[in-house]
Amino acid sequence: MSQKIPHEQIVQIKLNDKQMQENLMTAMHTLQKNRLNVIDARFKDWQGLRAKAKQAKNNALMSLEERLLEFEKNATKNGIKVHWASSDEDACEIVYEIMKEKNITKLLKGKSMASEEIGLNHYLEKKGLKAIETDLGELILQLNEEPPLHIVVPAIHRNRHEIGEIFKEKLGANLENDEPESLNAVAREHLRKDFEGLKLGLSGVNFAMSREGAFWLIENEGNGRMCTTAPDIHIALCGIEKVMESFEDAATMVSLLTPSATGQFIPTYNNIITGPRKNGDLDGPKEVHVILFDHNRSKMLAHEDYYEALRCIRCGACMNFCPVYDQIGGHAYQTTYPGPIGEVISPNIFG
Repeated sequence: MSQKIPHEQIVQIKLNDKQMQENLMTAMHTLQKNRLNVIDARFKDWQGLRAKAKQAKNNALMSLEERLLEFEKNATKNGIKVHWASSDEDACEIVYEIMKEKNITKLLKGKSMASEEIGLNHYLEKKGLKAIETDLGELILQLNEEPPLHIVVPAIHRNRHEIGEIFKEKLGANLENDEPESLNAVAREHLRKDFEGLKLGLSGVNFAMSREGAFWLIENEGNGRMCTTAPDIHIALCGIEKVMESFEDAATMVSLLTPSATGQFIPTYNNIITGPRKNGDLDGPKEVHVILFDHNRSKMLAHEDYYEALRCIRCGACMNFCPVYDQIGGHAYQTTYPGPIGEVISPNIFG
């Protein structure tokens, strides 16, 4: 991330950005309403589900070393290559070494806050390599050279008129209007060219399952599935706190995550990845790599005041309901993880 602006100064800048505030408030009200509506309509015991998820996460964190070693053992049996990274730079270096070994100069990314955390795009750029965002929100921001404002909806502060102007300026798009269908068509046409002949795709991990040696990725656009099945090689970035004991525990977490994040009962795409392509499979990568990275999470786990923050499932709900975040947005925090939970996680991860 670029050099930080003094806190009071950037807060004032964001408070004066009325267009950003208008865009953000409109989106926040929608997310708040959708979350409350789906919980009321589809969940008989929401608090019971939260308690069950909390217990599952606590169990995983309290036996994290065992879970990680079990995941490595079972994932390796499934044909997944497991890598360990202590720091953000270590994780970036592993991605770089894979690309160098395979003589690959670009990768396509599904949405991954983990990659934002470790600064992967900038790292590869310095090495003369390219990372291309395929999530619509992340693509918009990459074209406009700005970081995500929100961990779930990265371009939530941009309205369709602004997005249309970005596409015209950066892609030379000939847009007759800025309706969502037209904007999606431009992005689809642009990305299809990059997907052709794709050799390497990268994703994050929502949850990993140590007993099964597999991992779970949820999304709504289909780009994640393209990045994990179309290329010959798939790399997944996984913070060590994402490892649960079992599929059942991970399913509990997904049941909680999706309504909290986007107000949906279930995600559009559930990708449960158990390894590389097997004999007889018609698609899928020939190699799957999982990078388990720490980046100061072990220190958080050992600290009685901070370990509970590792239960965060990255749903973004705390941001959606935070009156401070609603006024200043995520960029004012000048860190990967903004908002209420970010105020705990970011100082511990980044120091």
